[in-house]
Amino acid sequence: MEGSKNRSLGELETSYRNKIQELTDQRTQLAAQLDSCDEKLRAFQEKLHWVQTLIVAPDGGRIPKPTKRRRKSPVKLLTYQVLRDRPGQWLTAKQIFTAIRKDTKKRVSRQSINVNLNLLEKSGQIRRRPAPKGSGGAQYVFSAV
Repeated sequence: MEGSKNRSLGELETSYRNKIQELTDQRTQLAAQLDSCDEKLRAFQEKLHWVQTLIVAPDGGRIPKPTKRRRKSPVKLLTYQVLRDRPGQWLTAKQIFTAIRKDTKKRVSRQSINVNLNLLEKSGQIRRRPAPKGSGGAQYVFSAV
């Protein structure tokens, strides 16, 4: 510090400019090194991702799609339960609708009952046949298997 008191202002200015230039050069080198590290880091992260992919799915790197778990329809269960509780009876969709409302006090739509009757019939849990005359305009009657 005492040496700096004896220096002229011009010398101090030159000294500070040199120091600033050294630090700027050092910062530029570190920034270049940081860019290089970032590139290497991205490359290794990508390689790690592919290795993890092969670990998860060793059969050629295909990642299996996550399967969506279908939620169990409460209307489907109620519809099947109504038919199962009345073995040997053939019921129309309207009768099933009324039975669900009476038994459970739940408000379900006719459309949801019709959709679930079709699903149950496709899965083989219930049978469907054309409705006899006098069934109130119903096209089909249903019974549990």
